[in-house]
Amino acid sequence: MLKGVEVVCFLACYALALILELARLRFQNRRLLAAVSFSVIAIGAVAHVAFLYHHNLLQNNHFFASASGWLYVLAFLVVLVEIYFTLVYKRAQFGVFLLPLAICLIALGLCAGSSTFTETTTFKFARAFHGIALLFTALVSFLGFATGVMYFWQRRRMKSKNTRPFLPLPSLEWLSKSGRFSANVSAVALGLGVASGYYLKLFDGFPIRSGAQNVDFVALGSTILLFFAIISRVMTERRSARDASRANALHNLICAAALGALLLCAVIPQSGHLRVLSNGPDGSATDAQVEQSDLDSNDLQPPIEPTPNQ
Repeated sequence: MLKGVEVVCFLACYALALILELARLRFQNRRLLAAVSFSVIAIGAVAHVAFLYHHNLLQNNHFFASASGWLYVLAFLVVLVEIYFTLVYKRAQFGVFLLPLAICLIALGLCAGSSTFTETTTFKFARAFHGIALLFTALVSFLGFATGVMYFWQRRRMKSKNTRPFLPLPSLEWLSKSGRFSANVSAVALGLGVASGYYLKLFDGFPIRSGAQNVDFVALGSTILLFFAIISRVMTERRSARDASRANALHNLICAAALGALLLCAVIPQSGHLRVLSNGPDGSATDAQVEQSDLDSNDLQPPIEPTPNQ
């Protein structure tokens, strides 16, 4: 029965849960909405797991076989964090900030299509490590983005002395610690992802598709983002506690936005970063396939007879 689960099943659950979370902003004392929202998220998570198992986890023996699978796993991890926060921090509404992230990642996975990675690489462990490192980087960065938005919202609320907020949020102290943790962990994970990516480029020998860009703008952008994260972390740690909290929140917002743009660029086949083979009829062929087709076409052509000498 679970084999028929498609993306629209859990996507609709998360969209419905987001609508219920927004409805709670007007009806704060309605515990029924909170219970129904949590139940819908749990149903969507079960459908999400079934989809990943039957469509992604069994491709090439791992879920990094396609860009869409990587994005669906990232969205599932965001949903798991939302479920954890809902159980631990019952008063705060994290779903207003985390559910839109999950929905956007699922939509980006739909845009990535059904293209799968090539199996020519021999360093499967290095590729898996690269994918896991970037997966963890994206997860922590997006969580830092959510906490950064909540930090500035709560900070503005405290300045205005609003005693009856319509959106319950965690304290500034908790948001400050979460922002610092997200900034430090995402910088380390990004460094591991960039290092493993260059290792694959230097030693794994990915075949370059015809029509792909010679310059990998995703790798270049990730390297620039890594240097920015390191410099920002060094400068932030030298500031006072109050200024550091604001700098951490701003750092998470900038890094998450830049990382989102890099992910959007990475799923574009013309970028040449993923070097994918399309399962559809419009997919691009690799150099080996082009060479083989040229050989086959040469075999079909009749030999050219030499002209007699005058």
